[in-house]
Amino acid sequence: MWFPRRSFVVLLLGLGLVGFAPVGAWAAEEKPAAKSESKATEKVEKEGRGSPRRLPAHYKDVVTQEQREAIYRIQDEYGGKIAELKARVAELQKQQAAKIEALLTAEQKRRITLLKAAKDAKRHAKPAAKP
Repeated sequence: MWFPRRSFVVLLLGLGLVGFAPVGAWAAEEKPAAKSESKATEKVEKEGRGSPRRLPAHYKDVVTQEQREAIYRIQDEYGGKIAELKARVAELQKQQAAKIEALLTAEQKRRITLLKAAKDAKRHAKPAAKP
């Protein structure tokens, strides 16, 4: 069955948006420069929300210990709120995917399943040895 071009593009865009996941803002884990600073950082991390906190990129060698602790407190303050919002976004994305999939016929669902399986197989296939 041939899809009208506009419907097919909308379908592909909708399916692409379902898989979108925001990337964390803090990319690199900070490493303490001195032993005394390391112990203070460990104490702050243990007092926090259960997982190690990270300074924003390039902050490690610039901020004072007081600023570092203030940053960790701010991260704690917003961490739970952000986690709740991320969970809500994930739930909305699942609902969106379900509604989009409900529009498809059984044949369309079967074809999409085959396309996904082919993509997964290609991704997991071992690359050919280079000469």
